[in-house]
Amino acid sequence: GTRDAALVRVVGATVVSSGAVSGEFRFTLDDGSGPVEAAVRTDRNFDLRLLDPGTRVDITGVLAPSGSRWRLRPRTPSDISLGFPVLTVIEARGQPAGRTVIVVGRVLNSRDAFGDTTVHISDATGAMRGTRVRPGTLLAGDLARFVGTTSRRDGQPVLDDVQPFVLEVGSLPPPIRLTSVAASTANNGTLDAAQVQIRQVVVSDTVTVGNALQVTASDGSGPVVVLIRKDTGIPLTTIRPNAIVDFTGLLVPDPATPGRWRVRVRTATDILVTSS
Repeated sequence: GTRDAALVRVVGATVVSSGAVSGEFRFTLDDGSGPVEAAVRTDRNFDLRLLDPGTRVDITGVLAPSGSRWRLRPRTPSDISLGFPVLTVIEARGQPAGRTVIVVGRVLNSRDAFGDTTVHISDATGAMRGTRVRPGTLLAGDLARFVGTTSRRDGQPVLDDVQPFVLEVGSLPPPIRLTSVAASTANNGTLDAAQVQIRQVVVSDTVTVGNALQVTASDGSGPVVVLIRKDTGIPLTTIRPNAIVDFTGLLVPDPATPGRWRVRVRTATDILVTSS
């Protein structure tokens, strides 16, 4: 009780729970020492998206009695800041492993699209994969905030152990048009994790590898491998040698062949067979 009405600051606290109550937004914080409840008025333009459970924040406010405890009351939006740096995709890709950062961008695939909890995210600077993305409703086209730890997988930067927060529902950006040979190298590595489209490629070979159909195709510039999961319900009967197809998908490194990428198809709308 010695700090009643004082202006205080709590650093590196995690939002445990949050919700609107009687005209204000209340949220519980814990920095590891124990919980404290905080509250902001909903008419003061606070960005409530910062206060989703799992987000780490630094917070300043005045202490006001609440029953037998005290409640922390931030005064203005500038009293609340994210406890991790907010980076663009290209900045996050350049970080050393082990840094916890926040990336905001457009989600390129749903969490269950590939069956491995991997989600691609993009912004105006590029794209990267989020690996071990935690459960939640996350759909292609959503604008989301990813809180995760920088790491590497298959030779490429990723954001690992990701906690996603959907900011708004939206639509997918248009894919980047590439030749088949450019897709096979991710344009010399510059388009890792990007959403791309290869058009009028001729299928030369198909083979089942595990739960996926592995398709080799070329537009004449050179071959690229396309992966299609069999349990997605995508019709595969027309994907056969000599078929001409447009593929849209996400570029992922080939773990067995350094310097090579594959196109990972998400849904049936990623495939257009123009001649079978």
